[in-house]
Amino acid sequence: MNWMYVALPLLTFYLIWFGVHIRRKKYDKALLAFALAHFPYLLVNMVAPFRGFFDSDYSGYNFGWISLPKGFIVTLVSGGIVLACFVLATKALKNEMSRWWRLAFPVDLCLLVFIGIPVLLEIVVDPAASRIELGEYLQLSGWVVAVVILGLFTGPTLFASWYAARRAFAGSKEMPSNKKMMGLGSASDDKLKVIVLAILLFGTGGAAWGQQNHAVETTTSKHYLDVSVAGRAGQGAAGLSAGRKFYLGAASKSYVGFGVRSSGFFANSKNFYSAPPEFWNDKARRDTLSISRPSQFNTALFIMASTTIFCKLELGFNIDVIGLTFGVPHEGEFIGSGTQASTAVRATGASVLLSGANDIGMLKSEFFTGIHFNRQWMVRVGLSSLVTEYRTRTQLQEGNKRFRGMSLLPFVGVRYSLN
Repeated sequence: MNWMYVALPLLTFYLIWFGVHIRRKKYDKALLAFALAHFPYLLVNMVAPFRGFFDSDYSGYNFGWISLPKGFIVTLVSGGIVLACFVLATKALKNEMSRWWRLAFPVDLCLLVFIGIPVLLEIVVDPAASRIELGEYLQLSGWVVAVVILGLFTGPTLFASWYAARRAFAGSKEMPSNKKMMGLGSASDDKLKVIVLAILLFGTGGAAWGQQNHAVETTTSKHYLDVSVAGRAGQGAAGLSAGRKFYLGAASKSYVGFGVRSSGFFANSKNFYSAPPEFWNDKARRDTLSISRPSQFNTALFIMASTTIFCKLELGFNIDVIGLTFGVPHEGEFIGSGTQASTAVRATGASVLLSGANDIGMLKSEFFTGIHFNRQWMVRVGLSSLVTEYRTRTQLQEGNKRFRGMSLLPFVGVRYSLN
């Protein structure tokens, strides 16, 4: 069967449908970019749901990290991609995304991790084997293909994932201005940057799993101990951790894992701000708690992902998930709600990663570059995002006892592999 008879009517429908919504101009620039990021996936997967089920000669579905045999599973997966991209693009162009951001983020994250990044890295690893042919006179190869893939898939999907995460975590139904959207003015931006870096690292690990070549000369130990110190502008932190790694693929270039980490934080003085989402996301409702010489200690379970990009150079990411926090009581100065008063404060006992302004307690995350000196020792340098939180005994601010501080600190660490 000539599947162009299926593709052309679908393409005509898409052009008319989206053309009408684009002409109505109910969107802003950010929503338009978000919608356009899903168009390549619609076009590439246009016929796959039908071929997977009806075409007996279909060789199977291979796109990025996704590899499926022919059959209904192709229809289910590729059809799901088409449906999700069609709905999200339509909702964005109609400016009706307020209830869809929490769905959009995991969808775009999956597209980025399983397709966008792996497809690009497959080309970067072996550019000579990459080729796009659009007729006899339009043939692309090598690094030009990498640029095309970056422009059509990886770059737009990275933006869509980042923007969906920002809107989902913000919890606001109002569209922020383009200036605010692209700026780095809010405290939650540091965490969003860490999230995006985590996406990149995890996607890189997935692509490396599929390659299964290029032997690495670094250690393949499963357990390690790590110590780190961080500091900047009157603030400091230290950490001691033990981790368990699970390698991906025969080449062992990438791994994911988990571990236990004890962290400490101290500062000369620091301001903390109203922590619950309804206050944190609205600067006009944020009150301030100023504490002299704050200090906290935390023990938490963390997850991690890492990949080796050269024989001795490693990029990695980790973030606390759940833990307990301890600290001596402090005296703080509450400023807000038309009052200023001294108050006793203590560290929030439970630490839980819930995403953005919903997080509770002290949480630490790191993005780092590591240099292996031999099979046991590695030195790490990078940035640590540290969230700390205090509670007041009474509601000095109506409806709130929790106050959050955020610190982005450069750090250095030493890791010793056990076996």
